[in-house]
Amino acid sequence: MSELIIKFPEELFLLDLETTGLDPIENSIHEISCKQLVSEACWYTDKFRARTGTLVCEKATTVNGVDWTCLENRGRSWMEGMAFFFGWIIELREEVGKPIVFTGINVGQFDLDFLNQAWILLNGETKVPWTHRVLDLHSIIYLMAIAKGSETPAGGFSTSKLYDFYGLAPEPIPHNAKQGVEYEVELLTSALVEIQSFYKAQEKPCSNSNDLGIDFDLIAMSLRVDVLKVEEAFKRASDYSKRGIGS
Repeated sequence: MSELIIKFPEELFLLDLETTGLDPIENSIHEISCKQLVSEACWYTDKFRARTGTLVCEKATTVNGVDWTCLENRGRSWMEGMAFFFGWIIELREEVGKPIVFTGINVGQFDLDFLNQAWILLNGETKVPWTHRVLDLHSIIYLMAIAKGSETPAGGFSTSKLYDFYGLAPEPIPHNAKQGVEYEVELLTSALVEIQSFYKAQEKPCSNSNDLGIDFDLIAMSLRVDVLKVEEAFKRASDYSKRGIGS
């Protein structure tokens, strides 16, 4: 087993945001959840008011279940909420000794844009404590589909198709950031098991997980999840390889 596949670096964090819309300038972050993958205890979650003067889109209200009245009733302001989160990230950046790397769904084309904009507004500079390179779950799973010779959906993987790829139910609506991270951990677990089984299959063709020699306990320990979740993820991955997308 390759340790590189199952042992996460300290700088890798799962990130999920809830916002009032899709535009990082006109809209605002109002909820953050961020988890260091090597530590169950290192998990930041916070809700706060939207940035003053920003818009709340109707679609965002539907997706995350909040409106302007709900946001206004929160105790912490946007400035306070973002300042606390940035302080947490800066402290971890110093502990790790490397820029933070974010992973998640749409993290590079959505979450990071909002974080960068918030950092500029709050700090007046563009030098951030995280790297601009991200580990996007869309890319990981798309490459796995190619490597396996599986059919890839037209237009690439939508978020719902990412979960369908591993037989998982997508995150229910309304979304919240903490729930989003929990679901993405499940998805990442499934992807890791898929990669493990793929690598092992190249070394020794076989028919079941025991023959592959996959250490479910070690993967579960690395991800800080129950070993049963890893076993279930492997079963879903195996079932998918037999049925393909949409069958």
